[in-house]
Amino acid sequence: MRKNMLGLAAFLVVMLSLIMAPQAMAQAPFPDYTTYAQPGETATYDFGVQAPGVQINQIQNTGSCTLDGPTKVKYTVPLSAVVGDPDVVCNIGVIYNGGIPGTATFVIKIGSPPPPPDTIAPVVTITSPADGATLTSNTVTLVYGVTDNSGDIPSCNIPNNYGVPLDVGSNTITVNCTDAAGNTGSDSVAVTYNEPPPPPPPPTGPVKVYISDATVTEPDPGDAAVYAKFKVSLSRTNPTPITLDYGTISLPPFLGTATVVVDYQFTAGKKVIPAGQPANQTIDEIKVKIVADNKKEAAEVFFLLSFSCDQNVEVVNALAKGTIVNDD
Repeated sequence: MRKNMLGLAAFLVVMLSLIMAPQAMAQAPFPDYTTYAQPGETATYDFGVQAPGVQINQIQNTGSCTLDGPTKVKYTVPLSAVVGDPDVVCNIGVIYNGGIPGTATFVIKIGSPPPPPDTIAPVVTITSPADGATLTSNTVTLVYGVTDNSGDIPSCNIPNNYGVPLDVGSNTITVNCTDAAGNTGSDSVAVTYNEPPPPPPPPTGPVKVYISDATVTEPDPGDAAVYAKFKVSLSRTNPTPITLDYGTISLPPFLGTATVVVDYQFTAGKKVIPAGQPANQTIDEIKVKIVADNKKEAAEVFFLLSFSCDQNVEVVNALAKGTIVNDD
């Protein structure tokens, strides 16, 4: 009796497993499949692709789709369809693996698939200042270019052509630009700002006005006019205008042997030197006309007296010598 009971129990277990097996296997590996098709195009659900290794015995129901062979279902989008129309959903009934029922869902969207997500970062290139530059100004104009595959203009943390303030010593300038998809590209340069030395103190003491001596060859009657030229220069740039008074003078014969009117014309006047004239170069001339003659005589000398009543101005060589060289 006990053996009979054990045999019956074993039989019931086998039968139960056979009854339950189709239900367990009914959870078939047929994934829902969504695709895109334009009006006039045909989309296909291929069981060999969507569920490889599963044997299809029969396709029983195709919904809005039609059969395309023993293991395929297709749907052709009507030409009258419009992009944006509701999705077409085909619920497919199928018998597989020798008699197991299952279902598959095939969804056709009218139109084109959305573009893949943008994962490309903008390209940022700083063109100025140069990487590794050493600067003596505490502000530098930042110049850079940025491009993005989308064609849009990314948003950057520092505007282009922007004056970036610098700290003394090492500085790193970084430009971050983010496109509409959230991708960020960057570029950096390292620069050094060395604080410039303080300007030299303003010069002290008077501005010195130098009057040069002049040598000229005596002309003959009928020659073009000839002038003795006394050059004027400064020891340093003058911050204010300088008024210079000058005039030719006659001295005792042992000092000056030229005679006014006979050898040179009396010359006197004022000369205003504008502010800001450069130092150590000729900035003006005082000209004295020489009288022509054809006498044979030794070189003759006359003098030009110059002075200034301006404060902080000193005239050097205030009694400049003019020498007339005889050519007869």
